Amino acid sequence: MTNKKSILIVDDSPSEIRIIMEVLKSDYAVVATTNGEEALTKIEENKPDLVLLDVNMEPMDGYEVCEKIRETDEELPVIFISSNNSTEEILKGFQVGGFDYLVKPIDPVILPKKIITLLEQRDKHESVVEEKQLTSQMAMDALRNAGELGTIIDFMKKAVTINTSNELANLLLEATDSMQLNCTILIENSLSSVSVSKAQSVNPLETELMQRARNANDRLLDCGRRVFAHFESVVILVKNMPDDASLRGRLLDHILIMAECAHGLNMKCEQEAIAVDQRTTRIRESLREALGTIKEIQDFQTTHKESSQSIMDKLLIDVEEQFFTMGLTEEQENMLMDLLTARSKESLEHFEKGLEVDEQMRNIAKNLSQIAKL
Repeated sequence: MTNKKSILIVDDSPSEIRIIMEVLKSDYAVVATTNGEEALTKIEENKPDLVLLDVNMEPMDGYEVCEKIRETDEELPVIFISSNNSTEEILKGFQVGGFDYLVKPIDPVILPKKIITLLEQRDKHESVVEEKQLTSQMAMDALRNAGELGTIIDFMKKAVTINTSNELANLLLEATDSMQLNCTILIENSLSSVSVSKAQSVNPLETELMQRARNANDRLLDCGRRVFAHFESVVILVKNMPDDASLRGRLLDHILIMAECAHGLNMKCEQEAIAVDQRTTRIRESLREALGTIKEIQDFQTTHKESSQSIMDKLLIDVEEQFFTMGLTEEQENMLMDLLTARSKESLEHFEKGLEVDEQMRNIAKNLSQIAKL
């Protein structure tokens, strides 16, 4: 039997704690406390897998508790719980290191889903970290030989060859990684929305704030170490912006240049995808028309063959009936009947060859039908 994941609930309301524990107790090992200081002690001693943290507490509120947590653990998933759903409050939670944000009253369906998502992301992240540690030395050697401007030029050279927004997002992530920046990239157009991160997974709070940043008037949203930079359809979230003013300014300029370039390429990808869809639609319409024409030809051939056979059969009957009025000898009758029968047989052979053509037409129609469904 596997051990249950542990969850720490921090809320100064015992009734709220009881509600949450009732939802989670069957699937998790749940521990609760009513104040921030005790929560920090439990985190240090017990190392929970996830923390549900109430924002409005005294004397230490949830944001202060999260800041303290981040001083020693940057990866512990923290979900804030609050009755305030404003952008300012959500952004504040993100600034201090929150992973997600839930609004009271707690939805007993949504809460477990969010917990499962964050725990799965943490497991994946830990696996990625272990893998990256094996190759970190080689990566650092390569980064030392790459300049910032060289990275931008290399990005632009490679970017003109890409065909999809997903390829573009990963190429942009590769460029920012070369600058030793921990970034999350969001690229959207009318056909798709792509988000990628150096951490391999994008938490819900990041996605929400990046979409809000995209609709903001300012190109930059500066939150200290975390900076949102966007140009039209492209948003770049930097999560480890250096404090040095000169380096910081230079990196922000580089990021905005790449974001503007990526936006233009994203629009190109969108137009090419639309053009491909339109061409595909026209091809399918042409195939359907061809199928209809083949069906008409098949129907005509069937009717023609049946009529031809009927005429030959009627001819033989009519000739045989006329023998009685023509005064022919039996030998002459037999000769004429043999001749007519031979020609009727030839006609039947041609009819049978026509059946082979019918089979070929059916195969063509079947193949065209399958292509039209692709």
